[in-house]
Amino acid sequence: MEISNAAAQTAPSRKTGPANGLSSDFETFLRMLTTQMQNQNPLNPMQSSEFAVQLATFSGVEQQVRTNELLSAMADTLNGGITRYGAWIGMEALSPAAAQVSGGAVTVETLTAKGAEAAMLVITDAQGSEIRRIEIDPQGGPVTWDGTDESGLPVEEGVYGFTVESLAGKEVIGTTPALTYNRIVELRQDRGQTVVLLENGQAVFAEDVRGLRSP
Repeated sequence: MEISNAAAQTAPSRKTGPANGLSSDFETFLRMLTTQMQNQNPLNPMQSSEFAVQLATFSGVEQQVRTNELLSAMADTLNGGITRYGAWIGMEALSPAAAQVSGGAVTVETLTAKGAEAAMLVITDAQGSEIRRIEIDPQGGPVTWDGTDESGLPVEEGVYGFTVESLAGKEVIGTTPALTYNRIVELRQDRGQTVVLLENGQAVFAEDVRGLRSP
């Protein structure tokens, strides 16, 4: 059973963050320090070094709070990425990745360009060499390849890529990757994005996964 995934959009809420609180606290601290200076005993004034110590102490606390805020934001990013997709491990993902072929038929989902009058499914091996072209419905949809090359012989076991060429007359008006199912074995975080690692060694971004199904 395939599971569709749509990103829910919510309006951002305005709230007072730690940075605003720090700014307010610092202004209050400066007002208190100014009042303390204005009302100190002229016969026994506070030493300038004492003012410096107070400023340094407050500055240290401020920096520590900001550091904690940054670490918390980083943790939220990780939790919102990998943790959110944790249930995907072990499922089969529909994505533009290449597919593992092991001597049997492979079904791919094809997407064609708008205005296509004809379309071809182009199959390539792991080195990028073309091994087969199959004419498909210009409207796209599922296509089953029997795992043979142009001469009708079974291809070797390995990873194969699938691309759709859309044509208007003899002109290619669009080239898009076909979608295949592969089992998910691992998730990783890379520069703020969740990367899905597949059983055949391929990797895709989580946002490029178009569907899920049980193996």
